[in-house]
Amino acid sequence: MRMLVRLFLGLIASASAHAAVGTSGETFLQIPLLARPAAMAGADTALATGVEGLEYNPAGLSDLDNWELAADQVSYAEGINLEELVAGWGQAGFGGGLSLISLSTPQVPETDANGDQIGTFGMEDLALTGGGARAWGPLSVGVNLRVVSLSLDNYVQRGAEADVGLGYAVWDGLRLGLDVQHLGTLSASDGSSDPPPLTVRGGVGWQGKLGPVFTLAADGDVAAPNDSSVEFLGGLELGWRMLYLRLGGEQSQDWDNRQTVTVGAGFKLGDVRLDYAFSDLAGIGATQRIGLDWRIGGARKPAATPTSTSTSTSTPTRSATATPSPESPAFTATPTPSPEAEASAGTPTPEPNAPPTGLRLIRADGRPALVWNAVPGAGVSYQLLVSRTSGFGYVPLGGPLTGTRLAIADVAQPLYVVVEAIRHSWLGSHPSSPSNEVEVAPRP
Repeated sequence: MRMLVRLFLGLIASASAHAAVGTSGETFLQIPLLARPAAMAGADTALATGVEGLEYNPAGLSDLDNWELAADQVSYAEGINLEELVAGWGQAGFGGGLSLISLSTPQVPETDANGDQIGTFGMEDLALTGGGARAWGPLSVGVNLRVVSLSLDNYVQRGAEADVGLGYAVWDGLRLGLDVQHLGTLSASDGSSDPPPLTVRGGVGWQGKLGPVFTLAADGDVAAPNDSSVEFLGGLELGWRMLYLRLGGEQSQDWDNRQTVTVGAGFKLGDVRLDYAFSDLAGIGATQRIGLDWRIGGARKPAATPTSTSTSTSTPTRSATATPSPESPAFTATPTPSPEAEASAGTPTPEPNAPPTGLRLIRADGRPALVWNAVPGAGVSYQLLVSRTSGFGYVPLGGPLTGTRLAIADVAQPLYVVVEAIRHSWLGSHPSSPSNEVEVAPRP
């Protein structure tokens, strides 16, 4: 009876992890837990940012620029629960975090050979993970260290393991990721040992603007576990203002068609985001995930940012997970406040999240500069976004600016620029829709 129950619980955990039942232990760590990437079928190796790095790629921890807190809960049939608490902090290209994962089951009747109940037993798995990452330009490197305890009645396994991850920002929102997970060993109370589910994951992802109001994130992963066949995962996220819609899917020879599609949604208000994910495992039932994420101060400034000496604001940056902007010598000068910005003090506050107007390229004393009209009201900064394609693929450039003028250098190839107004309040940072687009063309 005990062995049958153990196999049944292992089947649930393995099915939820999109993998066949294998020979490795701690399969509960293969279950996609955080609701946002779970709704994208766990395809997050390239685009993992912030505390997502503790689960998918530790290199993503380098994107943190302040505190991030998260809590997620997964509900299964038969009262099986999987929960996680996460905290992370980062600054200036360095980030670190801690997570605690707990998988528990209700007490199951234990019977003897005659079918008479002689007691009860349950299953409880725990994992404590600490990770850190550092970014050097477009390259980021991270490591997770983890201790694990697995128990089923009197049978206990304990061990330690590590994850090693790399991330690389290519250009225009394109990112690559590589992660080797579960390097370690497990020792059982009966003296036996069981290998962790060693997995090598590689991914390519892109995220950026789709026109003036939509954002898109797409990630494709290949995962090679040591206890099942190669898995192919893909996920999409479409964002519109505060709403996010997500879709994902997976294919594997060992997958047995138990799950084909994941779906989910997210709602963001300021720096707080509520996420939901749903999947249906044939023969087992529906799985639902709910997550709450609070990123205090937003993501790290992109790696390939312009140098600036004084006018970057100390208020929080926009909460975003965009990749570093295109490297260009065009944005190297110090932004300076304009007379329009000074004149705006004390004027009435416009409608919430009103975009800047009048973005234009001028030449003063032979040098080009971008200028725009100030958005009236207190607590407003500005975020430039650039792309190499008109109307598509905008990514943030540098941190927020307090002025409405940015002196630039001549470019070698065309760039397309928009600007957003960011209004700051106790609820967080609220970006507006983009301004009109301006082309910065090479000088003849």
